[in-house]
Amino acid sequence: MADSIANGEYTLESVNARAKCEYDFDNNFVYDDNVADTIITLAIDVLGLPKEPLLEMIGEYYLTYLEKRGFDEMLRNLGHNVLEFLQNLDSVHVLIRRDYPDMVAPSFRCDEDSSSDRMVLHYYSKREGLHSIVKGLTVEAAKKFYTMQLEMSVVSIETIKVSEENGFREHVTFDVTAKKIKEQIIEEGPPTFIAQTKKHSEKQILKEDVEAVKQKLEQIRLQLGENALPLNRKTSVQARWKIAAKITAMHRGFVPNYPETLAINPRMFIEMFPYHVIFDNEMKVVQSGIKIQMLMPSIRSRQAVLSDFFQVRWPSCVDLNYENIGRFVLCPFILEFRRDAMEREWNDRPALQLKGQMFLLRDRGFYAYMASPAAHCWADLENRKLKLSDIPMWDVTRDFLVANLEYRKCIETNVRASLSGSQTDGRRISVSGARRGSLGDEAAIRDRISRLQSEAEKERRKNEALYSAFLPKDAIDLVNGGLVPYGDFQPQVTALFCDVVKFLPIVAKSSPQDVIGMLDAMYTTFDKITRVHDTYRVESIGDAYLVIAGTGNQKEHHAERVANTALGMLLAARNIKAPPDNISVTLRIGIHTGSLVTGVLGNRLPRFVVMGETTVVASKLESHSEPGKIHVSPTTQTILKDKGYQFEARGKIDLRGYGPLETYFLVKNDLFSDEELIGRSHGNQEVTYINEGKVEATFAKQNKVHPLTTSPPSGGASRQLTGESEDTIIEFKK
Repeated sequence: MADSIANGEYTLESVNARAKCEYDFDNNFVYDDNVADTIITLAIDVLGLPKEPLLEMIGEYYLTYLEKRGFDEMLRNLGHNVLEFLQNLDSVHVLIRRDYPDMVAPSFRCDEDSSSDRMVLHYYSKREGLHSIVKGLTVEAAKKFYTMQLEMSVVSIETIKVSEENGFREHVTFDVTAKKIKEQIIEEGPPTFIAQTKKHSEKQILKEDVEAVKQKLEQIRLQLGENALPLNRKTSVQARWKIAAKITAMHRGFVPNYPETLAINPRMFIEMFPYHVIFDNEMKVVQSGIKIQMLMPSIRSRQAVLSDFFQVRWPSCVDLNYENIGRFVLCPFILEFRRDAMEREWNDRPALQLKGQMFLLRDRGFYAYMASPAAHCWADLENRKLKLSDIPMWDVTRDFLVANLEYRKCIETNVRASLSGSQTDGRRISVSGARRGSLGDEAAIRDRISRLQSEAEKERRKNEALYSAFLPKDAIDLVNGGLVPYGDFQPQVTALFCDVVKFLPIVAKSSPQDVIGMLDAMYTTFDKITRVHDTYRVESIGDAYLVIAGTGNQKEHHAERVANTALGMLLAARNIKAPPDNISVTLRIGIHTGSLVTGVLGNRLPRFVVMGETTVVASKLESHSEPGKIHVSPTTQTILKDKGYQFEARGKIDLRGYGPLETYFLVKNDLFSDEELIGRSHGNQEVTYINEGKVEATFAKQNKVHPLTTSPPSGGASRQLTGESEDTIIEFKK
């Protein structure tokens, strides 16, 4: 074992070789937990060490590793003692979560009655069996930062469930005692402190401090009565003395002055803290800040439940309930507003998140969540239509935004200096130095920067336009972020397959220019109709046109949206002329609803693809359709019936590979005019969800359809689509 430790590099290389891992690990790469488990198991075998001591050594080194990675200043200043250090460790994980967004971080919490030299530590982790690493790290941090020697012993280990999905945690409870490594020698004589034995935590509490506490408690008794004193819960003099000593220890000799009543009234409180929520042990909201009420008016209800308005983003993989808040109370909580609970204008904005802390209100068992909007840069505000005035002046978020602006100005200065050819050696260009340059030179530099920025913006827009031609919006966001979406199973989508009747004879009789002109007019018109009904064109080869709905973020009403797209395409085809006879184009359309597999293929030129029987059946229905008609499968017809659509029975047809199938022709939608289906409205009046206010009461109640004469419920899930100015956008609401 000694030889293995002495030849550390060789030993590590041999362990990695046996584990089939690379020798040089990338600090920015996230490795599977099985890799660490394999390396630890092999290291135990090679070194001949028991598992627990080895993990403790790993924990000791991990603290040194974090210091080398630039976290030394933060770790040194987490708290005044070991207790405060442990209670603030969760904040470190929040700061690095942007680098590791999928990390399920461990959490640390000490019991309320813990003190700086005696504490009970609760450790929660998704990874089992690594609590000895925590022990090694904590002991090393106590030595290095606080010159304290810790004794840590495991009291209990259990597995608890904190979430329905990926929500099991190992809960380890440590008993921790601490003492100074270099203790002062107490001289013989009259006692200076209350207790001078190592056994008592009150050994550094002066008698004068305790007497001051007793005098203050006597003053409280005279003013508020006997029941206001915690000392009255104890009967013996010794127990009362210990309570007074503990109060002094908690405040380091300082005696706080608690007011008899609060000087602030409830109205001022919710205005001063506009992003706070107070809730009871049943998670019912009893109080909320004024900004939260403005964003979610329904939270003012007495029956409002916190989980109906927020979802937890941090700590990750944790359900929002009363028990979990108690377990992770020292962890910063990031709560995200639920879109269906917010005002309608938030449906097309990025989700708003709050970052804050949970406080236990011991008198009634309530929790108070004191928070502020999570904004890292000015773009975070602008994208959410927020202003600086929406953040309280006392909120440090304002300072972060100003610091972000200063950083951008510094970058601009460095870019300007590099473009002008000057050398700054990493220093900011001084104001006096800038004044010495000629105005002509400065104007030329500004003009060059402006041109470069304009050209970069043009290229960015070109890339986005190119991507939008063959990728859905949610896939574009991932690709722009440097990611390629993996394949995804879509349980229910609706597919439309369309082609032009007698397309090959048209091609044979017409010039290439006329054929391309016809297809261009057809695709331009059909693309506009897909934007109106929020469907997506997957592919177009020749005269074939494939449309789907029900993937990505817009999964609702997919059958209705595809059906309306098909009706709009038939109507629009009347105005598209086919060469050489200049007659209207005739279409054949097939529609089917079922499951699909979707994904993006390729890195250099990503393409969105769909695979599955749904598109195959839609294609077969199109080929078996009649000219100028929409051929619908029984699955789609079942979804659309009783929703204002007219059908004509086609009868049974024999689809090769599927056998006899009862099919239908979709004739029309009684609830929408032809102009509305192709995206033109009368008098520029907005067109909303097709069946609003035009269906029977029973159907409206079952499907949550609201009439046009009434306002929709707060937070209706609609998404405004962008199209050309003459397009009428059709919105779907829950």
